[in-house]
Amino acid sequence: VDSAILNACPGYRATHVKAQGSSFIAELQLTGAACNVFGNDITKLSLDVVYETGVFSLFCSMGYVLMMFL
Repeated sequence: VDSAILNACPGYRATHVKAQGSSFIAELQLTGAACNVFGNDITKLSLDVVYETGVFSLFCSMGYVLMMFL
């Protein structure tokens, strides 16, 4: 992928950020027009990060789809 195309992509803005103990949640909103470089960009996401004994889990939900990254 051409780096100039990636650099022109808008990215996301985090809102409703809450950190408590070992967890962190936020809502992510695409800040401009979608680039769709790696597929369709999703305009709104919900982010949930939990830190557990040296490992962290990242949950990113969009509608009924839930992805977990370890």
